[in-house]
Amino acid sequence: MRHAVPLDYVWIALIIVVMSGMWWVAYRMEPHWVSRDGTRFLCTAQELEGANAVGHPRETRVLITHDGALYVTQKRMMRRHTTMWTLVAKAPAAPRKMQVYVAKHRGAGSAIESHLAIRIPTKSRCIAILDDLLAKAEITASRPAPGTAATEDQPDQG
Repeated sequence: MRHAVPLDYVWIALIIVVMSGMWWVAYRMEPHWVSRDGTRFLCTAQELEGANAVGHPRETRVLITHDGALYVTQKRMMRRHTTMWTLVAKAPAAPRKMQVYVAKHRGAGSAIESHLAIRIPTKSRCIAILDDLLAKAEITASRPAPGTAATEDQPDQG
């Protein structure tokens, strides 16, 4: 029977340190992939209810449709859950080398508004498309609806 030599303990400790380091790097890594046209991408997102974060950030697949809707698919347990969102804002102060976009849930309303914080690397191809979506949303929101001109623009009826 062979006895453990101090060198065996060094190798075991080294393996544990290397495995721990690999786990830490994998945990800290932000998943990201973007299609050539920038309308499909993989990122990290976290749901928000009110001002509070719900759960932890999850790996998320996003598809931007022609009308500007975001189809978001997140894996929960062993099933994938797909929801529809509308991009509403971009965070002014984002973490280093990241951009954070906020989307509002398009589903049937509940008492608490649900939002989604989408984290994307600054150099991603989809940043331009998301910024364009936000610009279009601001233009649409700032235009008055047809037939709703201000009262001072309308002539007196009397």
